Amino acid sequence: MRNAALSLSLAVGCVLFLSACNFSMMVTEECFGRADLERAVEHILAEQGGWGTFMAQCPNTLRIRVAAATRCTVQDGDGSVTEVTVVVTEAAGSRGRITVKPA
Repeated sequence: MRNAALSLSLAVGCVLFLSACNFSMMVTEECFGRADLERAVEHILAEQGGWGTFMAQCPNTLRIRVAAATRCTVQDGDGSVTEVTVVVTEAAGSRGRITVKPA
């Protein structure tokens, strides 16, 4: 039931200010680091209210580029696990806005 409720929420965005990530030795692009991305996902879910405590785990960094996406696993305080998709909706240099949606 928690998954159904989660799917009805989460259109809230979060603006992140992050540093550059190296994707190769020659190319440097701006990205959201894993730790910052996890904190932002937790913050967005906490703002929804009534959902308890969340712990997010994001296995990858996320390029700050509109429509770039990654998946994260979110564990609720009761132990249930849900997968969410994190999408960049706005990008400007080292700043970006993300949304969190059920996967």
